Amino acid sequence: KMTTTGFNAHHGNEDSANFTESGVISMPGIRGYITSLFPRWRERLTIDTLRPLPIFLGITTGPTFCISAEAFTAPSTKILDKTSPEKFLSRIRLNFAYFLTNYVLISAGIAIVVSLMHLTMILELIMVWALWSIHIAMVKHNTPLVIKGTDLAPYLTVQRRSLLLSFMTSIVILRYCLLPFLLTIGISFILVCSHATMRDPKHIETSQLFNHKSRRFGSDDSDDDDVDIEQSGVPNSP
Repeated sequence: KMTTTGFNAHHGNEDSANFTESGVISMPGIRGYITSLFPRWRERLTIDTLRPLPIFLGITTGPTFCISAEAFTAPSTKILDKTSPEKFLSRIRLNFAYFLTNYVLISAGIAIVVSLMHLTMILELIMVWALWSIHIAMVKHNTPLVIKGTDLAPYLTVQRRSLLLSFMTSIVILRYCLLPFLLTIGISFILVCSHATMRDPKHIETSQLFNHKSRRFGSDDSDDDDVDIEQSGVPNSP
C-alpha cells in the first residue's frame, strides 16, 4: 500500500538546502533541481505506468458502461475541518503519483487540439522556424547575402539579422502563441486537478478490474519519491 508517511521527507530537506546558499535563494540550485526532475519523470512516463481507462474513470465492470458513484468523492465531507487541506493535498499527491502518465497524455492531447484550432499559429511558427534555419545555414557555411548582384552583407550583418529574427519570433509568440498556450495550461490544469482531487483511491482498491491488472502490472510499478508500494501499487486515501 502507498502511504503518505515520509512522502518526500528527506528529499524536501535536500532540495531546500540546494535552493539556498547562506539563506539566499540560489537560481543555479533551482535550475539544478528542475533539471534533476526530468530523468525521474522520464523513467515514470512509460507504457507500463499508463493506467487503463476503466481504472482512470472508475468505470464499473459488467454489461453496462457507466461510471461508479463511488469513483469520485470529496476528500473530506467537512469543509471547516482542520485536516481538510491535508486530506486534499494527500489525495492529489497520491493520484499524481499513480496517474502521472495519464495526466501527461491528457495535457498533450489538449495541446494538440488547441493547436489545430489555431492554424495561423502553426503557419507562423513554421515560417519563423524556416527563417531561422536559413539564417543558421548561411552563417554556418559563410554564404554571402547577394540579391540581384547587390551584396547586402554590409547592411544586414549577422548580428542585425539575428536581432531582426529574434524580434519577429517575439512578435509571433506574443501575438499567436500566448493565447493557445494559456488555454492549454488552463484547460489541462482544471481537468487534471479536478480528477486528482475527486478520484477516490479507495475505489481503485476495490475495483475488480484493478485486481486483475495489478497481478499483471503491479510488480513492475515503482515510485521514485520514496513511497512504499505493495505489489498492487494502489494509493490509499489518508
